[in-house]
Amino acid sequence: MPQTIDDAERDFGLDIYDRMRNDPFIEGPLRFQEALVLEDGVPLGNPIPEPSPTSEPGAEDLYNAAQEVLSFCQECLDELEEPFETTVESLLRAWSHGYELAETTYRLEGGGRYDRRLMLESVRVIPHSNYVLLSDPFQRFLGVLGIKPGRSAALFSGPIAKPEEHPGFVGREKLIHVTFRKPEGRLTGWSIIRSAYDAWKRCQIVKPVQLARLGQFGGESIVLTGTPLSSDVGERPRTMSDGSRQTVDWASWVADALAAAYKSGGAVVVPGDMRLLTIGGEGDKGAFTEFFKEANREKMVAVLTSARVLAESERNSQADADKAENVGDVLKKHFRQKLGAILRRQLIRPLVALNYGEDAAKLMTPSCMGSTIGQPDLAAASSAFASLRSSGGITDPMVGTVVRKWFALEFVPGESPGEEEPDGNDANEEDKAKKAKEPEDK
Repeated sequence: MPQTIDDAERDFGLDIYDRMRNDPFIEGPLRFQEALVLEDGVPLGNPIPEPSPTSEPGAEDLYNAAQEVLSFCQECLDELEEPFETTVESLLRAWSHGYELAETTYRLEGGGRYDRRLMLESVRVIPHSNYVLLSDPFQRFLGVLGIKPGRSAALFSGPIAKPEEHPGFVGREKLIHVTFRKPEGRLTGWSIIRSAYDAWKRCQIVKPVQLARLGQFGGESIVLTGTPLSSDVGERPRTMSDGSRQTVDWASWVADALAAAYKSGGAVVVPGDMRLLTIGGEGDKGAFTEFFKEANREKMVAVLTSARVLAESERNSQADADKAENVGDVLKKHFRQKLGAILRRQLIRPLVALNYGEDAAKLMTPSCMGSTIGQPDLAAASSAFASLRSSGGITDPMVGTVVRKWFALEFVPGESPGEEEPDGNDANEEDKAKKAKEPEDK
């Protein structure tokens, strides 16, 4: 497949989106979204519900087995040389660059709790310039071909017979391919900042014009007027400010002497009735200010709107309600769920299959980046939890699972406050009340 993801990369180079991300009005919204997605880290979860007294026989054994798999996978991620959150942050550049790719390597553990297990050695993000993507005619991802230094990627375009026999081939089982949208099924994805290109390009065109105008009209101009003392205004020799020795007219001689004195902070004496005036300095900056203000706003709106539309097009969200406090939460939920599904399918599940078998992987692969309730919905969720708890809709065995899934909190039975036991005085008062209600013996 071609290395370029769209017309912008094809026409202006593979680094066009790197250059666009140097603009703070484009990088800012993207970093904000990255912070939202990674706010809660990259947690793993047990896919098997916690057993209850009414669970079927064997449910507790299955839960414990899945918990063992979860602990193993968490150990693999914790032992990586580079924090896994940093790698995931790099993978989120798929927003702006269409897609990102990471290569996984394994090592055979010797000794310890996981002796003879295949542990993760590394998860490394690979630059786009180092490879080309491979797919079959139906746009199914096959892997990549590494590009040797000094060779053009165009040499690998078009059909390739038996790519798996090529020395630079890396199969999909060792790769994590992240993309958040595939127009027409293209593996190269789609850039969320493509819609901001027009405003960004206009700024690149206007900035040199603004600098030139500031240099020409932005500062004060010095004007010397008057009548020379004598009529001797002919040409005369002078060492100019650039160091050259020239014969210049009287006006050039005075102007150069005045400029040299102005730059050095010195003084210059010109015989005659002369007056020094300064003009300008205000400049006409209003047009440039308004232009950049509007262009910068357009860039930010384009990035955030593209992200919002992407989330809304794939899931039913609350963003249409025009509640600003919910938009960030919608984006966070959507991209956490999507990225978590990609990592679970392409990283966690192969790791489980290599160590526990394919059947175990189908059933016990841990969940990744499970969704949590955002701040705007917390009050509603708390009210719903209280109502269901009091009505019996949530029973005692269900409390732990619901608390973990709804609120991302660890529930420990026995630590929650229960009903307080009545003290001695309260007990006596209750006894008196009961006796008062009993009919008196006649």
